[in-house]
Amino acid sequence: MDNNRYAPPLAVNRDVVEEVALPRPIQVLWAVRLLGASTLITSVQSCVEAAGAQSGLAMIGSLTFEAALAAFWCYLYVCIYRGRNWARIITLVFAVLELFALAIGFFEPVLLGSSNFYRLVGVLSSGCDIASMWLLFAPPGSAWFKKHAIG
Repeated sequence: MDNNRYAPPLAVNRDVVEEVALPRPIQVLWAVRLLGASTLITSVQSCVEAAGAQSGLAMIGSLTFEAALAAFWCYLYVCIYRGRNWARIITLVFAVLELFALAIGFFEPVLLGSSNFYRLVGVLSSGCDIASMWLLFAPPGSAWFKKHAIG
């Protein structure tokens, strides 16, 4: 059977390059943790707001919307953790929009409510977002996203 002239040739392909996994910088890990903390802070705020709802239906609707929003954010954070550049950019856009909303809320307290609780939550959440965006777009994180997109 070794002399089967119809058998395919037995050659070793040495041109195959093994894919090397790029190590994830610790900055990306900390950025994802900070983004998760920001989402947790705003979720607590939304639960406090839902507790003060006028009806049970409004409370259920508010909590359902918040759960869907938290699921969306968690999906983005998992994509960032995996090195998806589009998720990093979308998160940056939303962080900038949140900063604008926070600035408007400080100058017009009627828009965010007159409570200092809302201002504190906004500052904590925005602080986490700013720090995480810095970690994601500073050289160790940004270089990893660029190399990860190419590799």
